[in-house]
Amino acid sequence: MNEGEDMAGTPCRECGKEYPDAARVCPHCHTPKNPDIPRYPAFSGSWVIKVIGILFLALVAVQLVSIFAGQD
Repeated sequence: MNEGEDMAGTPCRECGKEYPDAARVCPHCHTPKNPDIPRYPAFSGSWVIKVIGILFLALVAVQLVSIFAGQD
């Protein structure tokens, strides 16, 4: 038996790349092996960080305006 024979792979139904039979989802595109399970979009937290950053900058701007407006 060759070394590659015991590592049989399953082709992904989405990206076509092979992955181990024991895996439930494709490690490349995260598509589930079972077609009855929908492929939900992966969480990308980058937009959350941007929103929090914008809110933080707005809060700092409001604080600076209130500090400098009171120095008359």
